[in-house]
Amino acid sequence: MRAARCVCIRQTRGMPKERVSDYGDAHASVYDRIYGDRFVPESAVTALATAAGADGRLLELGIGTGRLAIPLNDRGIRVEGIEASTAMIERLRSQVGGELIPVHQVDLADFELPNKGFDVAVCAVSTLFMLPGRLSQQSCMAATARHLRDRGLMFIEAFRPDPSRFDDDGNRVESRSDPYGTHVVRSHHDAVNRTIHITHELSDGPDVASFHVTLHYASCDELDQMAALAGLSLRERWHDWSGRPAGEDSSDPVSVYGTVHPK
Repeated sequence: MRAARCVCIRQTRGMPKERVSDYGDAHASVYDRIYGDRFVPESAVTALATAAGADGRLLELGIGTGRLAIPLNDRGIRVEGIEASTAMIERLRSQVGGELIPVHQVDLADFELPNKGFDVAVCAVSTLFMLPGRLSQQSCMAATARHLRDRGLMFIEAFRPDPSRFDDDGNRVESRSDPYGTHVVRSHHDAVNRTIHITHELSDGPDVASFHVTLHYASCDELDQMAALAGLSLRERWHDWSGRPAGEDSSDPVSVYGTVHPK
Protein backbone atom coordinates (compact mmCIF):
# COMPACT_ATOMS: atom_id res chain seq x y z
CA MET A 1 0.00 0.00 0.00
CA ARG A 2 1.32 3.45 -0.92
CA ALA A 3 2.39 5.74 1.90
CA ALA A 4 0.23 8.76 2.60
CA ARG A 5 1.43 12.26 1.85
CA CYS A 6 2.03 14.97 4.40
CA VAL A 7 -0.11 17.74 2.96
CA CYS A 8 1.35 21.17 3.75
CA ILE A 9 -1.25 23.93 3.42
CA ARG A 10 -0.76 27.67 3.83
CA GLN A 11 -1.36 28.81 7.40
CA THR A 12 -4.52 30.83 7.90
CA ARG A 13 -5.32 33.04 10.89
CA GLY A 14 -3.98 32.11 14.31
CA MET A 15 -0.54 31.87 15.81
CA PRO A 16 2.59 31.80 13.62
CA LYS A 17 3.62 28.28 12.72
CA GLU A 18 6.83 28.49 14.76
CA ARG A 19 4.67 28.90 17.86
CA VAL A 20 1.93 26.35 17.20
CA SER A 21 4.54 23.69 16.54
CA ASP A 22 6.56 24.33 19.70
CA TYR A 23 4.75 21.78 21.86
CA GLY A 24 5.01 18.95 19.35
CA ASP A 25 8.61 19.72 18.44
CA ALA A 26 9.64 19.63 22.10
CA HIS A 27 7.56 16.61 23.12
CA ALA A 28 7.68 14.31 20.06
CA SER A 29 10.55 12.13 21.29
CA VAL A 30 9.00 11.60 24.75
CA TYR A 31 5.26 11.95 24.08
CA ASP A 32 4.44 8.25 24.32
CA ARG A 33 6.69 7.89 27.35
CA ILE A 34 4.90 10.72 29.15
CA TYR A 35 1.38 9.56 28.41
CA GLY A 36 1.75 5.83 27.84
CA ASP A 37 -1.72 4.25 27.71
CA ARG A 38 -3.28 6.84 30.02
CA PHE A 39 -5.58 8.53 27.51
CA VAL A 40 -6.25 6.12 24.64
CA PRO A 41 -8.54 3.35 25.85
CA GLU A 42 -9.83 0.80 23.40
CA SER A 43 -13.28 2.23 24.13
CA ALA A 44 -12.27 5.52 22.46
CA VAL A 45 -11.31 3.73 19.25
CA THR A 46 -14.53 1.71 19.33
CA ALA A 47 -16.74 4.75 19.97
CA LEU A 48 -15.16 6.78 17.17
CA ALA A 49 -15.18 3.91 14.69
CA THR A 50 -18.86 3.30 15.43
CA ALA A 51 -19.70 6.98 14.98
CA ALA A 52 -17.80 7.21 11.68
CA GLY A 53 -19.41 4.06 10.30
CA ALA A 54 -18.05 1.61 7.76
CA ASP A 55 -15.55 3.33 5.46
CA GLY A 56 -16.29 6.63 7.24
CA ARG A 57 -14.02 9.67 7.18
CA LEU A 58 -12.53 10.97 10.42
CA LEU A 59 -10.44 14.08 11.11
CA GLU A 60 -8.21 14.04 14.20
CA LEU A 61 -7.27 17.45 15.57
CA GLY A 62 -3.72 17.13 16.88
CA ILE A 63 -2.92 13.67 15.57
CA GLY A 64 0.38 13.45 17.46
CA THR A 65 2.09 10.07 17.29
CA GLY A 66 -1.04 8.32 16.03
CA ARG A 67 -2.20 6.58 19.19
CA LEU A 68 -5.82 7.05 18.10
CA ALA A 69 -5.39 7.38 14.35
CA ILE A 70 -3.44 4.18 13.68
CA PRO A 71 -5.90 1.76 15.35
CA LEU A 72 -8.79 3.62 13.73
CA ASN A 73 -7.13 3.27 10.34
CA ASP A 74 -6.62 -0.43 11.08
CA ARG A 75 -10.39 -0.71 11.49
CA GLY A 76 -11.01 0.66 8.02
CA ILE A 77 -11.80 4.25 8.99
CA ARG A 78 -10.37 6.79 6.54
CA VAL A 79 -8.41 8.93 8.98
CA GLU A 80 -6.75 12.26 8.27
CA GLY A 81 -4.92 14.35 10.83
CA ILE A 82 -3.96 17.90 11.63
CA GLU A 83 -0.54 18.44 13.18
CA ALA A 84 1.63 21.58 13.24
CA SER A 85 4.85 19.90 14.37
CA THR A 86 7.23 18.37 11.84
CA ALA A 87 8.89 16.34 14.62
CA MET A 88 5.54 14.87 15.70
CA ILE A 89 4.66 13.98 12.10
CA GLU A 90 8.00 12.22 11.71
CA ARG A 91 7.26 10.29 14.91
CA LEU A 92 3.88 9.27 13.51
CA ARG A 93 5.52 8.14 10.26
CA SER A 94 7.93 5.93 12.22
CA GLN A 95 5.05 3.92 13.69
CA VAL A 96 3.77 0.84 11.88
CA GLY A 97 0.75 2.05 9.90
CA GLY A 98 1.51 5.72 10.52
CA GLU A 99 2.89 6.15 7.02
CA LEU A 100 -0.58 5.41 5.60
CA ILE A 101 -2.35 8.38 7.21
CA PRO A 102 -2.55 11.77 5.45
CA VAL A 103 -1.50 14.66 7.69
CA HIS A 104 -2.22 18.34 7.12
CA GLN A 105 0.49 20.53 8.63
CA VAL A 106 -1.62 23.56 9.57
CA ASP A 107 -2.58 25.67 12.56
CA LEU A 108 -5.22 23.92 14.66
CA ALA A 109 -6.73 27.29 15.58
CA ASP A 110 -7.87 28.01 12.02
CA PHE A 111 -7.54 25.79 8.98
CA GLU A 112 -9.00 25.17 5.55
CA LEU A 113 -8.45 21.71 4.05
CA PRO A 114 -8.91 20.80 0.38
CA ASN A 115 -11.51 18.13 1.11
CA LYS A 116 -14.35 18.57 3.60
CA GLY A 117 -17.35 16.35 4.40
CA PHE A 118 -15.89 14.40 7.34
CA ASP A 119 -18.29 12.15 9.22
CA VAL A 120 -16.48 12.66 12.52
CA ALA A 121 -13.87 14.99 13.99
CA VAL A 122 -12.16 14.35 17.32
CA CYS A 123 -10.11 16.54 19.62
CA ALA A 124 -8.93 14.22 22.40
CA VAL A 125 -6.81 14.42 25.57
CA SER A 126 -7.68 18.09 26.27
CA THR A 127 -5.84 19.14 23.10
CA LEU A 128 -8.32 22.01 22.67
CA PHE A 129 -7.00 23.53 25.91
CA MET A 130 -3.49 23.83 24.43
CA LEU A 131 -4.81 26.67 22.29
CA PRO A 132 -4.19 30.03 24.01
CA GLY A 133 -7.63 31.18 25.06
CA ARG A 134 -11.25 31.36 23.97
CA LEU A 135 -10.74 33.08 20.62
CA SER A 136 -8.39 30.36 19.38
CA GLN A 137 -10.55 27.59 20.81
CA GLN A 138 -13.68 29.09 19.27
CA SER A 139 -11.90 29.45 15.93
CA CYS A 140 -10.82 25.80 16.04
CA MET A 141 -14.38 24.64 16.66
CA ALA A 142 -15.70 26.84 13.86
CA ALA A 143 -13.09 25.52 11.42
CA THR A 144 -13.94 21.96 12.42
CA ALA A 145 -17.66 22.56 11.90
CA ARG A 146 -16.95 23.79 8.36
CA HIS A 147 -15.28 20.47 7.57
CA LEU A 148 -18.09 18.20 8.81
CA ARG A 149 -20.80 16.81 6.58
CA ASP A 150 -24.46 17.38 7.38
CA ARG A 151 -25.21 15.46 10.61
CA GLY A 152 -21.48 15.07 11.23
CA LEU A 153 -20.19 14.80 14.79
CA MET A 154 -17.38 16.46 16.74
CA PHE A 155 -16.02 14.72 19.86
CA ILE A 156 -14.14 16.78 22.45
CA GLU A 157 -12.42 15.04 25.37
CA ALA A 158 -11.45 17.70 27.91
CA PHE A 159 -10.83 17.67 31.65
CA ARG A 160 -12.82 19.46 34.31
CA PRO A 161 -10.47 21.37 36.62
CA ASP A 162 -10.52 20.21 40.23
CA PRO A 163 -9.02 22.87 42.54
CA SER A 164 -9.01 20.37 45.42
CA ARG A 165 -6.12 18.54 43.73
CA PHE A 166 -3.82 21.52 44.37
CA ASP A 167 -2.46 22.96 47.61
CA ASP A 168 -3.26 26.45 48.94
CA ASP A 169 -0.66 27.97 46.61
CA GLY A 170 -2.12 26.16 43.60
CA ASN A 171 0.68 23.59 43.34
CA ARG A 172 0.67 19.82 42.94
CA VAL A 173 3.51 17.29 42.62
CA GLU A 174 2.89 13.75 41.38
CA SER A 175 5.23 10.82 40.79
CA ARG A 176 4.28 8.42 38.01
CA SER A 177 5.56 4.99 37.17
CA ASP A 178 8.09 5.01 34.35
CA PRO A 179 9.82 1.94 32.85
CA TYR A 180 12.89 3.99 31.87
CA GLY A 181 13.62 5.98 35.03
CA THR A 182 11.68 8.56 37.01
CA HIS A 183 8.74 10.74 35.98
CA VAL A 184 7.68 13.67 38.18
CA VAL A 185 4.80 15.96 37.20
CA ARG A 186 4.70 19.46 38.69
CA SER A 187 1.52 21.47 38.12
CA HIS A 188 0.44 24.98 39.04
CA HIS A 189 -3.21 26.08 38.87
CA ASP A 190 -3.75 29.77 38.12
CA ALA A 191 -7.41 30.25 39.02
CA VAL A 192 -7.44 33.91 37.97
CA ASN A 193 -6.24 33.26 34.43
CA ARG A 194 -7.86 29.81 34.27
CA THR A 195 -4.68 28.03 33.29
CA ILE A 196 -2.72 25.01 34.49
CA HIS A 197 1.05 25.05 33.93
CA ILE A 198 2.48 21.53 33.80
CA THR A 199 6.09 20.41 33.81
CA HIS A 200 7.04 16.77 33.19
CA GLU A 201 10.47 15.93 34.61
CA LEU A 202 12.01 12.80 33.11
CA SER A 203 15.30 11.19 34.13
CA ASP A 204 17.16 8.06 33.09
CA GLY A 205 19.91 8.67 35.62
CA PRO A 206 21.45 11.79 37.14
CA ASP A 207 20.25 14.14 34.39
CA VAL A 208 16.71 15.54 34.37
CA ALA A 209 14.90 16.80 31.25
CA SER A 210 11.90 19.08 31.66
CA PHE A 211 8.96 19.40 29.26
CA HIS A 212 6.42 22.18 29.71
CA VAL A 213 2.84 22.80 28.61
CA THR A 214 0.18 25.34 29.59
CA LEU A 215 -3.49 24.41 29.39
CA HIS A 216 -6.16 27.13 29.03
CA TYR A 217 -9.21 25.35 30.36
CA ALA A 218 -12.91 25.97 29.86
CA SER A 219 -16.01 24.68 31.61
CA CYS A 220 -18.50 22.40 29.88
CA ASP A 221 -20.94 25.32 29.66
CA GLU A 222 -18.26 27.40 27.95
CA LEU A 223 -17.54 24.58 25.51
CA ASP A 224 -21.25 24.44 24.69
CA GLN A 225 -21.31 28.20 24.08
CA MET A 226 -18.33 28.01 21.73
CA ALA A 227 -19.92 25.08 19.94
CA ALA A 228 -23.16 27.00 19.45
CA LEU A 229 -21.26 29.92 17.91
CA ALA A 230 -19.61 27.42 15.57
CA GLY A 231 -22.95 26.02 14.44
CA LEU A 232 -22.77 22.88 16.59
CA SER A 233 -25.16 21.65 19.25
CA LEU A 234 -24.58 19.30 22.16
CA ARG A 235 -25.96 15.83 21.45
CA GLU A 236 -24.52 13.91 24.42
CA ARG A 237 -21.97 14.27 27.18
CA TRP A 238 -20.30 11.09 28.40
CA HIS A 239 -18.45 10.26 31.60
CA ASP A 240 -15.74 8.70 29.44
CA TRP A 241 -15.42 6.89 26.13
CA SER A 242 -17.67 4.07 27.34
CA GLY A 243 -20.66 6.29 26.56
CA ARG A 244 -21.98 6.37 30.13
CA PRO A 245 -23.73 9.70 30.78
CA ALA A 246 -21.56 12.32 32.46
CA GLY A 247 -22.17 13.33 36.05
CA GLU A 248 -20.65 15.58 38.67
CA ASP A 249 -17.89 13.01 39.20
CA SER A 250 -16.82 13.04 35.53
CA SER A 251 -13.24 14.34 35.54
CA ASP A 252 -12.56 13.95 31.79
CA PRO A 253 -15.94 14.06 30.06
CA VAL A 254 -16.41 13.52 26.34
CA SER A 255 -18.74 16.05 24.71
CA VAL A 256 -20.45 15.02 21.47
CA TYR A 257 -21.57 17.86 19.20
CA GLY A 258 -23.46 17.70 15.93
CA THR A 259 -23.94 20.08 13.04
CA VAL A 260 -27.08 22.19 13.42
CA HIS A 261 -28.08 23.10 9.87
CA PRO A 262 -27.93 21.11 6.65
CA LYS A 263 -25.07 22.20 4.41
